[in-house]
Amino acid sequence: MKIKVHSLELNRMMKTITQCIDTKVQNLGNIEAIYDNNLFSIRGTNGNISAVMSVPVLGGDGESFCVDGTMFAKVCAMCNGIIEIETSDKVCTVKGAGRTRIPIVKAKIPAFEPVTGKECTVKAEAFAKGYGSVAYAISQDQGRIVLTGVLMETTNTGLRMVTLDGFKMAIEDVQCDAQEMSVVVPGAFMKLVSSSTITGETVTLRTDGKKMQASTDSMMLSCSLLANEFPDYNRILPTEFKTESLVGVESLQYALKCGSVVNTSNNLVKLDVQANEISVTSNSEEADFDANVPCTTNGDGLKIAFNHKYLMESIASVGEKEITMKFNSSVSPCIIQGKDSTGCRLILPVRVTG
Repeated sequence: MKIKVHSLELNRMMKTITQCIDTKVQNLGNIEAIYDNNLFSIRGTNGNISAVMSVPVLGGDGESFCVDGTMFAKVCAMCNGIIEIETSDKVCTVKGAGRTRIPIVKAKIPAFEPVTGKECTVKAEAFAKGYGSVAYAISQDQGRIVLTGVLMETTNTGLRMVTLDGFKMAIEDVQCDAQEMSVVVPGAFMKLVSSSTITGETVTLRTDGKKMQASTDSMMLSCSLLANEFPDYNRILPTEFKTESLVGVESLQYALKCGSVVNTSNNLVKLDVQANEISVTSNSEEADFDANVPCTTNGDGLKIAFNHKYLMESIASVGEKEITMKFNSSVSPCIIQGKDSTGCRLILPVRVTG
């Protein structure tokens, strides 16, 4: 094989591929490079997530080869501009920043099996925005593996993404063309799809109920779905509220950020919601902080406390200039929505005494 490829394209491919290999398992640390129909493709797998990335190339004679994935990525990262890749029976030679020879290995990685089944097509930027809005509420608790994933289900308007970690929940609706589906996709896979696509691309998602595949013109990623049943999030969502406050995000975030500076002993922030303002209070042994944030409130006033980090994450994920915060009591969930958003965020309050 003898081909030429630009370093920007090759390094973009390897950024994705290296997240799909496992250097601790024999063969799974290798990558396979293939030339076919004027496309140079690289594929790798860690046994759970598989990836194929492709780019048009000059030259090539239909051969394929396997090399150590980590070393190949390091060599590619050293190069700028056009890279020449040439192979013999035993060596892959990369010419870019000088000339580097990497031994070719005979051990093949497992075959990539395309997924067929129910299908959904969505713009890459819409997928990335949807995932980015709910990613903060993905659980890191491996004891409840289903909560480390993202529930993806079709609705009347397209595709809904839901994440839940036991303290907060995020729901975001993405407009797309979709067949009926309801699957739990590993969070790591969702992140990989989001980071591997380019603005303007269309992502096709396919599932057979056991696996999920995401593909564009230049990539194909697949993973096993999480088999456990996702909690019924509709039972968690309140349907009526006693208090609703419309507040500017910038002023509320600034008050919360200032409060976090003095809050060195815990993550607690207290809100006193009134008709025209929300009083934000943080206390520690070293200092106290309070600020008043303008708002428009309908309904009863109330006092409520939150984990400061969780509240900041929930507000930031909405991505709008104004949010509506909906309450029932100091011990019931708070719902946060953008003024024009179809999704929502839920956060549980912290019980405080005194």
